[in-house]
Amino acid sequence: MVNSIFRDRSGENNNFWGRRHGPEARAKMSIAKAGEKHPLWGKHHSAETKAKMRMSQLGKTRNLGRILSAETKAKISRAHVGMKPSAETIEKMRRASRGNKNAVGHKVSAEARLKMSLPNLGNQRRLGSKHTAEAKEKVRQANFGKKPCALAIMRMRLASLGNKHALGYRLTPEQLMARSGEHSRLWRGGIHVPYGLGFNRNMRGAIRKRDDYLCQNPQCYLPENGRRHAIHHIDFSKGNNDPVNLLTLCASCHTKTTAGNRAHWIEYYQALQVVRGIGATMELRA
Repeated sequence: MVNSIFRDRSGENNNFWGRRHGPEARAKMSIAKAGEKHPLWGKHHSAETKAKMRMSQLGKTRNLGRILSAETKAKISRAHVGMKPSAETIEKMRRASRGNKNAVGHKVSAEARLKMSLPNLGNQRRLGSKHTAEAKEKVRQANFGKKPCALAIMRMRLASLGNKHALGYRLTPEQLMARSGEHSRLWRGGIHVPYGLGFNRNMRGAIRKRDDYLCQNPQCYLPENGRRHAIHHIDFSKGNNDPVNLLTLCASCHTKTTAGNRAHWIEYYQALQVVRGIGATMELRA
């Protein structure tokens, strides 16, 4: 009896067939079921119900090719402002992306890259924009301690091919003169300080072995590959060859320490030695 009633009112037999609710009616229905008035307020679908709902939608393509209006996109954007996915949700997205063509390893075609670049041409929000200090710190914290995989290292090397800052690029004589002597950012008054007698091949080899032949910058961890890493004096004192004051760095990270803010790098790597348990007795100093 009940089934026959629903059958008689379904499809074209329904009095509302082909009609749509107006904006006022939709607003009233929304208010009538908002918040605690909603029948599912405070409730959650069971795992069985979720599975049934998911199975009922498999193969359906009602939204395939559908283009959202600017108003709908704006509503979705506002609804997600300030929302952060939980750790469980992030893990689900990671599992779902495994084997997905949009996941790591998928190559975007030239046509797709062109489509992505065209909408951003002349976009003032992106043009010349820079991360704030807070954003930079968040990115640094998110990547702290992470080690790039072999594939990522290879991609970075390939990306640097043809780059004027990459290996093999030669400065003109005028550029060399402009960066030499007192004009160099590495200029320290022209005083040469020799290394101590203890800083020999055996000591450098022992430090590299202690550090597993890896660059000890937590944001790098690059292994040696046919070229020995440098042994860095943390306090920049060539005569202080205490193993606590020495650590292994790749050429890139070693250059950053000598060309950058030395006080920052002294504090940074001394703190790192303490964390590693090597500098537990070392006094930190800026």
